[in-house]
Amino acid sequence: MAAPSTSRMNDDEHNPWERKKPKQPPNIDELFLKYSRQYFGSGPGSESSANYTALALLLGVLALFWFVSGFYVIKPAEEGVLLRFGRFVERQSPGLHWMARGINRVYVLNTNRIDTWNYSAEMLTKDENYAKVALSVFYRIGNPEDYLFRVTDPITSMENAVASALRQVIGSTDLEAILTTGKESTRRQVETLVNEILDDYQTGIVVTDVKMQEATVPSSVIKAFDNVITAREIKAAKISQGERYVKDIIPKAKGKAQRVVEEAKAYQDEVILNAQADVAKFLALLPRYEKNPKLLSDRIYLETLQKSLGRLNKVYVNDSRSLIYLSPDQKSIKSPPQAALVDTLTTESTVTNKQKGA
Repeated sequence: MAAPSTSRMNDDEHNPWERKKPKQPPNIDELFLKYSRQYFGSGPGSESSANYTALALLLGVLALFWFVSGFYVIKPAEEGVLLRFGRFVERQSPGLHWMARGINRVYVLNTNRIDTWNYSAEMLTKDENYAKVALSVFYRIGNPEDYLFRVTDPITSMENAVASALRQVIGSTDLEAILTTGKESTRRQVETLVNEILDDYQTGIVVTDVKMQEATVPSSVIKAFDNVITAREIKAAKISQGERYVKDIIPKAKGKAQRVVEEAKAYQDEVILNAQADVAKFLALLPRYEKNPKLLSDRIYLETLQKSLGRLNKVYVNDSRSLIYLSPDQKSIKSPPQAALVDTLTTESTVTNKQKGA
């Protein structure tokens, strides 16, 4: 009995149809069909209906959360840039907005905030002198689209543009103008040139103002420049002194010249009037001269002598008596001793004349 059983066992082992199949992984189609029947089946089981309701509720909550999370607010000083699948769509103004999460994306930038960047460097001027120049640049975002997508690093681009523009302007300006009266002109040129460069590169940045600091010279030549400044101040003082002198002397000279002219005109008028008076006087004497020329001639002669001798302080003597003519401005008449002296001199003179005559 034992032998036949052993022989049958060996036949079963060599039979390919009766051999046991090895273990294999589960089929994907079977798994999908199994879980579909469990959660979405329409059978009468209460367990599958409850699972379907829970899944639908979860999906609704997720959808509501996704919808609510799409709302956002842009503040009054800000501006938004809307992208859809990475492509620019529009610029958004302040207010309440909504976007589809996962599809759209928004960048919000403050376009009214003014930022400051300070820069200083030593550079060569037009007259080949070194100057240390410092400035402060005030800028803001003017175009959010260009600021985000046109340039990789707009801030660095702006800094390079400021440095380049400043060197260009300083290189075309003399050192004296930079240190004294040319700072305002230099500031305006730098601001204009920087904005032109930023517009060409489409950085989206606008420079609103540039403030120039006090320009100085390197320490190695500071003493020489101090001497130059001192000489400039002395020059200005001398010019100011000369201008004050001119303002003082010219009015005086003009006044003196005017006075001389007026005196000359007055003298001219006086001479003319005196001449006209003399002519009128002689014309008045003409009828008398025509009647008796000798009498009028003697009268005029005697009156002329009287006027001439009346201004002289001299003594005239004759044979009979002494005559004394005093000047009109003489304040006193000679004293009796002086008169006696005059009589003595007159007598001696008379005697001398008689002796000479004998």
